[in-house]
Amino acid sequence: MRSFRWVNRLPVALLGFVWVHLGIGPATAQSVPLADTTLSTQVLDLGGQNFQVLQGSSAGSNLFHSFQAFSVPTAGSVTFVHGPGITNIFSRVTGGQVSSIDGRLATSGTANLFLLNPAGIVFGPNASLNLGGSFLGTTASSLKFSDGTVFSAALQPQLLTVSVPIGLQFAGKSGGIQLQGNGHNVTGQSRPDRRTALVNGPTTQALTVNPGQNLQFVGSEILLDGAVLRVPQGSLDLGGVQAGTVAIAPDGKLDYGQVSQFGAVTLQGRSILDNSGPAAVVSRSGVPR
Repeated sequence: MRSFRWVNRLPVALLGFVWVHLGIGPATAQSVPLADTTLSTQVLDLGGQNFQVLQGSSAGSNLFHSFQAFSVPTAGSVTFVHGPGITNIFSRVTGGQVSSIDGRLATSGTANLFLLNPAGIVFGPNASLNLGGSFLGTTASSLKFSDGTVFSAALQPQLLTVSVPIGLQFAGKSGGIQLQGNGHNVTGQSRPDRRTALVNGPTTQALTVNPGQNLQFVGSEILLDGAVLRVPQGSLDLGGVQAGTVAIAPDGKLDYGQVSQFGAVTLQGRSILDNSGPAAVVSRSGVPR
């Protein structure tokens, strides 16, 4: 299968108008986060469709959570609460249901957040991110660490590690990732030769992270349908991966050199990737549709 990789360090807008079936359909998952029994994850219901994720199992600066189902309800929120010594939050979904995120996904501090759900992930048109660090959403089957430890999405006890993540492992069938929205309001075009920024119309809902942080989605196939992604001065990754390993560099950048089979990456419905800013990088790996 042909693979495609595109990297651009200039302001960028990508638009497409082709539908691809991701095999996950409308999300039918549990509409709220629900912890399983394998780790010490606790979910506190604050009322009004707002939840906090507490406790978890820590190893050094890494914090691990495990959920039977994980979703963020429309107009609600889910906040991962963590201490100042936590650098990375690793969360897995073991129940086989698609994660539907249509509210605010947040962290209480500066930790990076990883969400692992092989069944699939759907970001609805009302979804937003309020994170101090970077975000990586993936449908990989497991996350590999530098000491050989594997954090798997299988429902089983886990060996936890203080080491750093080095790869996303895709083995067997996994779900896709959908990013939905109302499309962009761009009223002008950038000039790559002059590094001029895009001209935006009225503010539209967007998934975004703080300047210098990374926003990454890696699934068997990726569909953006009216999605607006903004990553100022950071790395924006869309990876369609069906088999193989995606390597994670120490700075969080992704490398697809060990991927043996790519999946489609599709943009439609006035979707846009806005990566304007110095040192910005956009990477799209997969079969373009």
